[in-house]
Amino acid sequence: MGVLRVDTDRHIEAAILESIAGRRIADAAHLAESSLQHTSGMAGWAAVGAEWAASYDPAASEVLRACHDLALASSDTALALTLAAGRYISAEHVASMGLSRFFTPPTPAAVEEGAGTRIPSAGAPNPGWPPPSWDIIAGIAGVIWPAGDPDLLASAAAAWAALADDIRAAIDGPGAEAAFAVRCLQSEDLALFRERSTVIRESGRLIAQASRDIAAGCEELATAVRTAHQELVDETEGFVLECAALAAVGVALSLVTLGGSAAVTTLVGAARTAQMVARVHGVISRLALLARTRAVATRLSGATRMTAGLRTPACPITSMRSAPGWTRQSAPFAGARASTGRPSRLAPAARVLRPVGSAGLKLLDSRAVSVALSSPASLVRGRLSLPARRMVVGPGAVGGSASDQVFALLRSKGLGSSVLPAAEAAVRTRDRIETARGLVALPGALKDRYGAVVVDAGPVRSPGRLTGVRASPGPGPTIGSSPVRRTSRPAASP
Repeated sequence: MGVLRVDTDRHIEAAILESIAGRRIADAAHLAESSLQHTSGMAGWAAVGAEWAASYDPAASEVLRACHDLALASSDTALALTLAAGRYISAEHVASMGLSRFFTPPTPAAVEEGAGTRIPSAGAPNPGWPPPSWDIIAGIAGVIWPAGDPDLLASAAAAWAALADDIRAAIDGPGAEAAFAVRCLQSEDLALFRERSTVIRESGRLIAQASRDIAAGCEELATAVRTAHQELVDETEGFVLECAALAAVGVALSLVTLGGSAAVTTLVGAARTAQMVARVHGVISRLALLARTRAVATRLSGATRMTAGLRTPACPITSMRSAPGWTRQSAPFAGARASTGRPSRLAPAARVLRPVGSAGLKLLDSRAVSVALSSPASLVRGRLSLPARRMVVGPGAVGGSASDQVFALLRSKGLGSSVLPAAEAAVRTRDRIETARGLVALPGALKDRYGAVVVDAGPVRSPGRLTGVRASPGPGPTIGSSPVRRTSRPAASP
């Protein structure tokens, strides 16, 4: 981009507004989640409620997850604007040779990571409150009481409607104001910000519309369940009263007609029962047809975090120095310099065994070298790999150190069978002493053994003034012979 029009104050203002929008969206999602925690089983556990919950549960989880992603996107965009403002302030300070004011913009409060809490299922077990004598209707008609709760459905509808309003208020309020604050500026990062802002607002509108669809579905099901409950209660009460009245009339007429009216009352009761069964099945069928409709008409196109990778600290050097890893790297280096002269615990034993071991090892080394070089086979034994040595020398070749090979050669030759164990023990002692010497040279603390190597540099000498080579060879100024005061100009000749 050839021309830049940058105003860091507007950058910071847009970052604050975008952060406010993200925080409002996150708060609205948390409020909706807390309001929906008590709506478990609001659609009922029967087939009607299970069908509706199969559409509601994934849609509700998807919308809430999209709300959190939208809040994170707004928060990341605010952080990106803050970082850009800080870089522009630093560049202006350097370009003006320190004349412009240098400061670090405050980092906006970030939205917490995570997808929020899990809301309960709308089809969880919920027996409901069937009316009295419903068991008679259920036994005759072969149906189950629709256990949906209209009050819980209405509460969920209100929560989803409030979420939609809050999201629209956030994207049309602070979100739109953030884009308006930098409308006249021009830079590459602002072009990316405008693109992200457009995507965020479009995603926010889709999420708000999906929330309204869920609210409408909850409200529609609440109305249908309430109407079905009322119709079933009326049908139950009417059928029970009519059956009782028919039974009383049948008993009275049977006394007068000597049982002749029993068939009439039976026919009337059967007709009323068939009518009741038809009405009950009609109510349940209408409710089931409504439950099969989708809870959400507006499907979200996989709302994800659109600004991933922008969550970097505003001051990387300061953050690194304040991080725990910086302390862990510098602590061993400081401890190593402070404890280089501290002896190890094995120092006394090493000092006692060092003279004795040195004398014995010199004798042992001289004897071992003469024995090892007594034949070409022993020389080949230490030059080739173990498989090659076994092919050349035979089964007497062994692996390990030079001392192990020497003792194996002696045992195979049958030499020194009486003194061989003592010599082997002496060699093992030598190896242990060498290990002890290495331990003595180490610092006393384990954490100080892996510090950085400190090289003592000599005293730093200043190169002196660059004009020192052009100085006068004389020792210094001398007093003139004339008492006349000197001037910067020579006197005029007479």
